[in-house]
Parts: sequence; structure tokens; C-alpha cells
Amino acid sequence: MPMQQDWKQFERLVAAIHHAEMQGGEVCWNEKINNRQFDVVIRFKYGMHDYLTVIECKKLKGKVSVDKIESFATKAKDINANKSIFVTSNGYQKGCIDVARRHGIILLTLNEKVDVTVKQLSCELTPAVNIYDVYLIIDNNLRYELDDFPSGRLQYLMRNIKIKSNNFKATLDSVIMDWQSTKYCSFLKEENKSSISFNPGTCIEIPYDGLHAIFSMNFKYKMIDVAISDEPFLDNHIIESLSTKYELIDESGNVKCATNLSRLSLGHQDDVQKGYFYFLPSISCHYYCYGIDEVYVYFTLVESYQHGQLVRARLKIYKKDSSRYIKVTDSKTIFRLQLLLDDYNHLDRIGNTGE
Repeated sequence: MPMQQDWKQFERLVAAIHHAEMQGGEVCWNEKINNRQFDVVIRFKYGMHDYLTVIECKKLKGKVSVDKIESFATKAKDINANKSIFVTSNGYQKGCIDVARRHGIILLTLNEKVDVTVKQLSCELTPAVNIYDVYLIIDNNLRYELDDFPSGRLQYLMRNIKIKSNNFKATLDSVIMDWQSTKYCSFLKEENKSSISFNPGTCIEIPYDGLHAIFSMNFKYKMIDVAISDEPFLDNHIIESLSTKYELIDESGNVKCATNLSRLSLGHQDDVQKGYFYFLPSISCHYYCYGIDEVYVYFTLVESYQHGQLVRARLKIYKKDSSRYIKVTDSKTIFRLQLLLDDYNHLDRIGNTGE
């Protein structure tokens, strides 16, 4: 998953899992103690005593090395932590278990899995060509990424980006369909790359981003099995997000705790505030907070995608449930969301006044 997804930061995720499991403890992420940075810090009281747990989080392509465990042991000892936990995404090298045991460090691996069946997604599967990692070369040789964040956005862009020239009008989707018709027999389940070039003078119109010259469209593709249904149903990316489960597994392979993404309060450190954008990971939607009272938080659903369509609305939630929402901090995302919000507010005014 792309790292521009702030909520997906490994430390925040580990902190939220421990927050869900703790009873009466304070869980924070990215905190400094005695000028030493710790990814997750847990504080709680038992009787007259205060207890401190520190957690080191490493999302790595390879396994954690012994020197990283030893370095963490030194940090934890320096602040007199009562318990030390190391969490990674890809296991540990030989020797880490012995070092961890000498220093009293608990080793855990965070595992993500989508606990969903074909029956939940649809009534059957059919082969299809999956198009992904799409980017365009536009204007002065500028690379323009068509990322799929939030989930479902790529399908919307493919359907709604319009291509124009003197004698040619199409969408990116229809261009792909034409390309696909010439290559169908050569599609395999292995990943492949391709590029489609456009004649000089061809332009594209990108929703909420204006008109640009386009020179090529580049993408990866492979054959996959796709769920289909003849009944109305939620977009698969929402079903999969709601079914995403995280497990913390010890060095013996035992599951220490398991929780669903939809249960995690990933924004538990920050109160929702009026005038800011927020993201809800469990259904991959962006919101704008336009009001708060003692009971409710009032949101505009600014960006949500269902089956290639942009869905927007106004809603209210109980204030006690607002800890599941993550404040958006990426300036590029905020700029895009502001355009979407302004457009929706304009359409809402037109609808209410009949202009």
C-alpha cells in the first residue's frame, strides 16, 4: 500500500491495536522520553504503581537484524521501561530470539489478512485483465500518477478522464478496451508492462485538475479472477476493508491478539476539529468536519467511490465514535479534497435554491 496513506503508518497501526486491547491505559505513538524517540508508548497504573511499556516498530522488506534488537534494548533500559516489545512486518533473523530473551524483549510480527470469502463478494468469479500502477506523461514531460487512494479512485479516473483531439474523443477506459481487444490472447497471470502513445495535439481533461496535453499512458497488467454479481452490492474494496484483520504473532507462531480494521481507533490521539479533513480507513472515505456539538460530529462525505462513481453526502456521527477518523495532513491531498468540497457545496446551493 502506498505510504501517502497516513493512517497506514506502521507505528500508528501498532498503537491502535494496543489501544483496542488496553483497559484503562494511555497509548501514544511517536513520543520522546529523555530525548529518545519511541514508536509506541503505553502508560498505565496498577494500584499505587506506574508502569511503562515501549514498543519499537519496523516495517521492513527483509527480516529484522540482531543489531536492531540490541539497539532497542539499550534505549529501553535507558528510560527504565517495565516492558519492551519489538514489532515487525517480516520476521527476525537468526539470533534475534536469543538476544531478545536476554534483554526481556517480546518479539511480535504483525500480520495482515483479508478474511473474506468469494460468497461474500459475489456469486461467482470470472477472469479479467487487472490494470494498475497507471501513470500519464503530460505537459512538459510531467509524470502524473493515477493512484488508487482512496480505494476505488483509479476506476473513477479511468472512466471520467476525457481524451480529446481534432477527430478523436474517448475516456481512458475506452482506450484500454481498444488496446485490450488487440492483445487478449497474450494475457497471462504474470505481471507485464505496457504503454499507449497519443498523437501530438491530444489533450486530456482530468476531473478537478483541468486540461493537459498528453503524450502517453503507462501501466502494468495481468490476468486475475474478479467477483461478479447480478444483485446490488457494496464495492469489493469496501467489503475487503471491512474484512481486513490484523494479528500480532509471537516467535512461536501463537496469535497474541487479533482485531479487525473496522474496530481500530487510528485517530485516538487527536480530537476531531471543525474545519479539517479526515480519513476513515475501514471504508476508505474522506470527510470534512463542518460542525461539532456535545453529542454529534457533522461531516461532509467529500470523497467516496462506489463502482467507479464519486459519492458525496452530509452526515452526522456520535462524537464518541470520532476516534476512528484520521486527520489528513498531506498538502496535495488537502488541495484535492478542497476542490471536491467546493464543488459539492456549490451543487448543494444550486439544489437548495433552484438556481
